[in-house]
Amino acid sequence: MNKKQISIPKVLRFSWLRAEGFESLFQQLKHQKLKSSLELSGKIYPDFVKVFFTNLEFKNDVLLSRIKGVQMEVNKRAWKDVVGLKPRGVQVRKGEIGAVPEFNKMQYYGQCLRNPIAEIKYFHVGGLKVDQRLLSMIVTKILVPRGSNHSTLNEGDLILMYCIQHNI
Repeated sequence: MNKKQISIPKVLRFSWLRAEGFESLFQQLKHQKLKSSLELSGKIYPDFVKVFFTNLEFKNDVLLSRIKGVQMEVNKRAWKDVVGLKPRGVQVRKGEIGAVPEFNKMQYYGQCLRNPIAEIKYFHVGGLKVDQRLLSMIVTKILVPRGSNHSTLNEGDLILMYCIQHNI
């Protein structure tokens, strides 16, 4: 019999942030209203998620997908109820940072480094201050997960980190 693969979700306990002394990061994430989405727990079926996103369409402010012939619809209210996020805010995409004109990836990354005068060749997380390193892990493993290479930040990761830290 073929068993479905079940994954444990990556979650962040806000109580842990406070207990470990990450008050600044706690306040930044709280300001962004990310508590609900970061503390989501339950079972995840990776194959189900892949099919859902492979078939995903966005029409009339509704997310639509089809899995094994079943039409799934996620409207704004359902998204807010499940994830706790409202469908509004500043839209920032790679190469389109007009909503955050003061963002400069080299300058911001340099400010995040333990040694701010270090030469920057790659955007590695290893040299980041502890708070920024933890934030980078939250971004690359929970908020915008990817399959591999969590140790190198891309421009989108840096923009998201900047927006969280500056309450944008």
